[in-house]
Amino acid sequence: MTIDLFGYVGYDITLQSLKSKIEDSKEDIELNISTYGGSYAEGVAIYDYLLPKKPTINILGVCASAGSTIAMAAGKGKLSMSENAEFMIHPVRTMLMGFYTENELDDEQNNLNIYNKTTKRIYQKRTGLDSDTIDELFNNEKTMDAETAKENGFIDNIIVYTDEDDANNRANTFINMMKNINLNYNKVIADTNKKLNKLNIPEQNKKQTTNENNITNTNGDASMAGKTENADVGIDTSRETINELTTQINELKNELSKKDNAIEMQKKDEIINSMKAEIDEFKRKESEHTNEVIKSNIDKALANIENSKVEITDEFKTTITNCNDLNLSNSLLAITEGYNAKFENVKIPEGDTPTRKTNEKLESGLPSKTKLINAYTDGKEFDALIDKVATDEFDGDDLKAIDAIESNPDLYNVTFTRK
Repeated sequence: MTIDLFGYVGYDITLQSLKSKIEDSKEDIELNISTYGGSYAEGVAIYDYLLPKKPTINILGVCASAGSTIAMAAGKGKLSMSENAEFMIHPVRTMLMGFYTENELDDEQNNLNIYNKTTKRIYQKRTGLDSDTIDELFNNEKTMDAETAKENGFIDNIIVYTDEDDANNRANTFINMMKNINLNYNKVIADTNKKLNKLNIPEQNKKQTTNENNITNTNGDASMAGKTENADVGIDTSRETINELTTQINELKNELSKKDNAIEMQKKDEIINSMKAEIDEFKRKESEHTNEVIKSNIDKALANIENSKVEITDEFKTTITNCNDLNLSNSLLAITEGYNAKFENVKIPEGDTPTRKTNEKLESGLPSKTKLINAYTDGKEFDALIDKVATDEFDGDDLKAIDAIESNPDLYNVTFTRK
């Protein structure tokens, strides 16, 4: 029994499909494999399933990643590789999307360590190489030609094609094709005979038809012996039946083709829906994270106001509480942190309100602007202004820049009134 394993491990090549083909077979198993790899788990599962069966495996084209793990299941001396093929091993990879804690990342790293340890053990069991050599080939993602793969013990034999092999392959293909044609021909004859037996044939010709139907050798080949002068009736009826069967066969082919197309479309729809679900989930988590950051900024800003003991209008507090923009919430947090840093260590007599003073000389090199920046609503512009003032006048100190802007809003073309 020869089975082709071509495509993606975990999608085109699966344990379920392979098992269904060979589970009840008592024939020797021969596998032709060509794959760039795929699912680690599916590859190891197929390896474990094939290992006790000791199959013959032929590597064609390329055998990489999870595919190379499957190839290691071949029986001793039964793993061959085309002289033109490539063989590649590498560490197991994973893909992460979303937001993760440190513990979750540690768990994923631990899983990768286990997967890599298992994979290297499979290679080492087949090749007999020492641990250091396996590590070097494994971690360098070594791609090997047939000779190198054999030298390292990954394969047993190299398949070298000759003109004679090519001729033999064509001859074997022709022989198999003729066998299939013969089987199909015999089936059509047998089905035709059954049909003829059920037809309403005149009594004088019935015996003739029956005799013709019985003249068949043990291989199912029809014989032309036993013709009589009334044989035309049986022949005409047989032709009608064959035409009818041909029509039925073509109809069945069309139905199967439609079903295959429907199944293929269903698979594609399932893949698309799965990708859409992942994207929607990523967007949902990203939105949740943004909302959490905004809420955290608001809570910190309100706490900074309380700690600084600076007199703030209710309107300003309402603006902070109702903020739903990430950039604006960052700006408001920066302002309140400036207040907090300035007054957190000041002892304020009860009933007094501190006033802010600065000895910094304010010499702004900012060009005149036609647009008045509103600190409450123009978040991006206000952030850019803070960065520029900090860089130009206070050696990058954002807190001093905020203090200067708050003290002299007209100089910087800024307003702190809510629109």
